Amino acid sequence: MSLDALERAIDELGATDPSTCASAESIVRLQKLCTKLDAFATRTLAVFDASGEWSLDGARGVGPWLATTCHLPKAQARHMVRRSRMLRLLPECAEAWSEGAISAAHFDAIARLHRPSTEAALERDEDLLVRQAKKLRFEHFLRAVAYWDQMADPDGTEAASEERRARRDVYLEPSFSGMYLGKMTLDPISGAIVAGELDKIETAFFEADREKAPGEGTDGARTRADAPRPGPNAKPAQSGRPGRDGDPQCHRTGRRPTAGASLHGARWLGADAWRPDLPVGAGGRADTRLPRAVDPPHRSGAGRLRARRAD
Repeated sequence: MSLDALERAIDELGATDPSTCASAESIVRLQKLCTKLDAFATRTLAVFDASGEWSLDGARGVGPWLATTCHLPKAQARHMVRRSRMLRLLPECAEAWSEGAISAAHFDAIARLHRPSTEAALERDEDLLVRQAKKLRFEHFLRAVAYWDQMADPDGTEAASEERRARRDVYLEPSFSGMYLGKMTLDPISGAIVAGELDKIETAFFEADREKAPGEGTDGARTRADAPRPGPNAKPAQSGRPGRDGDPQCHRTGRRPTAGASLHGARWLGADAWRPDLPVGAGGRADTRLPRAVDPPHRSGAGRLRARRAD
């Protein structure tokens, strides 16, 4: 099949209604076809690289030629060239990729394992890794690849770990507006330690806020302070059901709810009385014949304790 025939077929497919290929089976087939085409393009690039035809345009390498001619990012062009050169070193992976059984991402994951210290082990276990790529979810396959790498080259794994640790970096700088901007790049162990300490600090602040009375402090959430509050001249809702801006009983008693308290499906009756779904009797007055008040859901443990003592 020539490229002209392939281009006509793709143009014909592109002119059709996408809904005709929107079934689950069609999506799987399209992805497999894209994978096969990607594998063929990579094999073709490998042959073009070996031919040296790219040098006729004065390019220093096939990567710069590909980036210039096809208007690709240089990093992407270099990656495509590296991938094409790995095909001959991983024949079983290349075959599975050409069949659409694995993707380019699977091929790249296995190709990253190829180095002098793992060459013999990879030649032995290539079929095993391909079989794992065919049956595992991609994230699980990456774990299997990492485990294989650790077993095949423990010294290399340690060296890679030290290299990652050497890339640690932390900075915190004030911006022109007074805001502080920062970034942390940490290895897994250092990152776990720092994250644990930050969690401890956050938990300490959260527990301190919980000890405050409702309405004092942020209670760990900025949105609670930003919640809408009824103004001093707000009008109560006409019906017995609470509105978005407040509750009719709240305005009648002259008390306002704590910031962030949800008034939907409840009645505010006083300082420590919060009774969900309290019925409204004749004249719009709340029926207060319930045995005791129910603690508001937004209150901290200390606030609930004070309310119960007041009762």
